[in-house]
Amino acid sequence: MNGESNRIPAVDPAVTSSRRFQGTLSKAQFWLLAVFVAMSLVAAAARSVIDGSESPTIAAVLAVAGMALLPIAWRNVALLLERSDGVPSADGARAETAPAAGNLRLALQR
Repeated sequence: MNGESNRIPAVDPAVTSSRRFQGTLSKAQFWLLAVFVAMSLVAAAARSVIDGSESPTIAAVLAVAGMALLPIAWRNVALLLERSDGVPSADGARAETAPAAGNLRLALQR
């Protein structure tokens, strides 16, 4: 990624300088990359089944690896974004919030 896409759009400059907030978004970027890798594994498995380029065992291993990684990575992205947005956790306690975190609540429902 270039430096332009790493900037965090916010109204308050204190948010962009917050190391904790930037660290949370960096972790979320990593888990989104893991989601991409998982979807790529599933797509590679589907392609190898369709064109028969690999054995069924290899296709099954790719599919299982992708299907195992996908929900884990997606859940971690959702938890990181909920924590940065200050959404209450499952036990009812309020998560720590980043000051003026903006509207990071995405369509990452459980």
